[in-house]
Amino acid sequence: MVPFADDLPDARIHLLEGGHFLLESALDEVARLIRDFLGQVALHG
Repeated sequence: MVPFADDLPDARIHLLEGGHFLLESALDEVARLIRDFLGQVALHG
C-alpha cells in the first residue's frame, strides 16, 4: 500500500485524492478523519 506501512503496523493510513491543497478539495473528509482519530486517542489515552 505505502512504503512505511510495514514499519508502522498500527498506523491509520488514509489515501485521499486532493493533491497539495487537500483541505481545499476534501475538507469534510479530512475533518471527519481527524475528529474520529482524536476521539479514539482521547478515549484510549
